[in-house]
Amino acid sequence: MITEYRTTAFTRILYSVFALFFLFILGLILRQARTPGAGTIVAVIVFVAAAAFFVYYAFRRKVEVGDDFIRYNNGFSQKEIQLSDIKGFRITGDKNKSLRLVSGSAGVKDLTIGAYSDYSGELMTAIRRSLKDLDASILEQETKAALNDDQYGANEEERKRTLRRAKNIAAVYNFGSFAFFLLLVFRDIKWTILIALLYPLVGLYIMATSKGLIRFFSNTKKSVIQALFVGMIMPSMILLVLTLSNYQVLHYKSVWPFVLTVSIVLVALNYACGFNRAFGQIGVQLLVMAFAAVPYSIGGVIGLNGALDKTHPEVYPAAVTGQRVSHGRSTSYYLTLSPWGPMTGAFETSVGRRLYNAVNLGDTVEVSLHSGWLHIPWYQVTPRHANP
Repeated sequence: MITEYRTTAFTRILYSVFALFFLFILGLILRQARTPGAGTIVAVIVFVAAAAFFVYYAFRRKVEVGDDFIRYNNGFSQKEIQLSDIKGFRITGDKNKSLRLVSGSAGVKDLTIGAYSDYSGELMTAIRRSLKDLDASILEQETKAALNDDQYGANEEERKRTLRRAKNIAAVYNFGSFAFFLLLVFRDIKWTILIALLYPLVGLYIMATSKGLIRFFSNTKKSVIQALFVGMIMPSMILLVLTLSNYQVLHYKSVWPFVLTVSIVLVALNYACGFNRAFGQIGVQLLVMAFAAVPYSIGGVIGLNGALDKTHPEVYPAAVTGQRVSHGRSTSYYLTLSPWGPMTGAFETSVGRRLYNAVNLGDTVEVSLHSGWLHIPWYQVTPRHANP
């Protein structure tokens, strides 16, 4: 007996909407094209092909489960694996999750069913009924081992509380990095910098005192060890964005020695407190640690250099000789200024939208040059006669 599972009606409608959207965009392009040329022909081919792909992909995909095999047709190719060759299954990915049927036989490749949630829930019911969830099995084994480990408590009930507490602490820490810092963005920049600098240090303390239950990186689907990498990365990114938008560094060559030193120290601390031996993949863990450490270091160095700077700035007048707006993922505004202070040539700098709209070509602005707490010169551009 063979049971066939096809994509749900919702999935087919959704992908059909995507196809119509591509055709709509193509219609706009053709409407604007006065004289059809090679570019128009290419656009027709690309957009029609994309629309056809979405429709074909939605309606042709299917999974067939037989008494001794599972067959997957993605609309373009067909793969099959015998049930006797399957060791179990895993769910991979975060957004478009895939169902991976893991082979336990030499010479037999795994079979991956892409975007399995596009099918009815009956597919996963059949899979779970026939095959072992490998990640759940590993998690169960780890949980049993932890509940028998005396370092987590004197009895099983205490050990359960220890595991729950570690999970709750990690969840609060990671969620707090979003909720708390999104509120701080709109408050005093100096307090935001201070708390953003302290937040990862709190994470280091949590990992160091967690008895191995909280680490920098982990796969919580198959491990009792909780991960803090989201909570460590988020404040670093916020710190970087805020400091770069509030403190304009004159020359970055004096920044990099500090950044390199802080990054190495922070990665070393993360490794010492948060390396997950059970997870393995040392390179991956170090890469994620560096991904958190570098923006933290850049933002921290520039932020402290500006926020703790108590020196009186030197103020120079400069004429606006050029203006431009850059449109990308975000809109950026730039002014080109005449020579001022140590700058002997034309000087382009990014500014806020309010300042950009407040000046015109030929106007004079004031550039306040600060020496910096770490002796890294930074500056501010303000309208003339405004307080720096």
